[in-house]
Amino acid sequence: MIGNTCIALIVAGLFCTMAPQSAQAFDTPLHLEITTEALRQAGIDAAAIGIVNQSNELTDTDAELFNTPAAHFDNERFTDGATRLRDKMTEALNALSRCDRQKALEAIGTSLHSVQDFYSHSNAVEIYPDPRVTLDLFSITNPAASVECRRGAFGTRLTSGYWPDLPRVPGKCSHADMAKDGPKRGQWYRIARARAVTASVRYIEALKVRIGSRFGNHQGAFRFLSTGADSSGFCQPAAAEAAVEAADRIGNAVVGAF
Repeated sequence: MIGNTCIALIVAGLFCTMAPQSAQAFDTPLHLEITTEALRQAGIDAAAIGIVNQSNELTDTDAELFNTPAAHFDNERFTDGATRLRDKMTEALNALSRCDRQKALEAIGTSLHSVQDFYSHSNAVEIYPDPRVTLDLFSITNPAASVECRRGAFGTRLTSGYWPDLPRVPGKCSHADMAKDGPKRGQWYRIARARAVTASVRYIEALKVRIGSRFGNHQGAFRFLSTGADSSGFCQPAAAEAAVEAADRIGNAVVGAF
């Protein structure tokens, strides 16, 4: 909707610039609350959480990222979303191997946004309300084209809403049909939010496993990432060189249930 100030400018013959209409499922403050809650559980300090949250927010405010379905698991683009998560995990590890904490945390931030959006943009919580059920978002694939969705009757097979809402895609749910963006969505919002927190924690656990596999120095590398402290000497020249060599040798396979 165009605001009153914008209408007045148009009537006056002036240009009016507007930010893109938001397709986010969790409102931005909720994304940041979820991220902060999860990262505190993982022992990540306030400064690092701030960097992660900036990148998380940018996934909705940057025009290119905003319009990238894979970054939000929109439009049933599960395969692309999984590929992006794997690529961003590798990007974070590559940055860590260079002791570039900022870039590593930024890659984590946009990844967590995607993980959180999955539970709000898809029908995962309607199909699997039991929190003991986990999904591997690193390897999830697109549903069959024949999978249908109607508002209020999301079926028994995973799907996600289509953005923009109009024109509607025949046989599919729109973003507005599916999104569980705040308390007004009742129990499904509450379930989606809880699952998003759990999934964010599990993402960090998967990251720790990858750090251990890639660098061997799990505790030192993760401490540097989460607090900036390097008491183990992870970023000393010899250790950093060894980390880069290890990064060159080890593949990029990622597994993890969310």
